[in-house]
Amino acid sequence: SDANFACDFDATAAKVRVAIESTDGRENWSTVGVSENIIDASWQALADSVEYCLKSNGVKPRGGRG
Repeated sequence: SDANFACDFDATAAKVRVAIESTDGRENWSTVGVSENIIDASWQALADSVEYCLKSNGVKPRGGRG
């Protein structure tokens, strides 16, 4: 019998989850980045951590973000 299989390798690509625990000496927080690439996942988690720290300390973003 003839069988036709469609393979979609992107649908089964593994995701990496990177969790970062941070502190500013007064408060602790955690951020998570998720991607198929460990560098991208790490960057997401790190950028979110820095952004949280700045916002929680009253720093206003430039350029209209946030």
